[in-house]
Amino acid sequence: MSATPRYDQFQAVINHWRRKDAEAVLAAMTDDVVSHVAATAKPPVVGKTVVAPYVGVIEFRGDKICGWRDYVDYITIEKQRAGEAPPAHVTELAGRKAAG
Repeated sequence: MSATPRYDQFQAVINHWRRKDAEAVLAAMTDDVVSHVAATAKPPVVGKTVVAPYVGVIEFRGDKICGWRDYVDYITIEKQRAGEAPPAHVTELAGRKAAG
């Protein structure tokens, strides 16, 4: 277990998701969970790697997730789709070890 129980709780949801266990995912959320997911993302360009800053904000009520918001820097994505290199700070962030 990590030093952050909420992280462990969220990681368990991700593990359920990877196993396609919808019942377990939904059981970890309140009945009135609010999820904001960007629906405007374009499909990736085949054969091209694109990196962009991303953050997920997860809210908890008791031991369940009650809010989930995702934020992505779409301008950075679109510039790379057009052929620009990613900014140095984005490349640095993408090269960091993932949490956990």
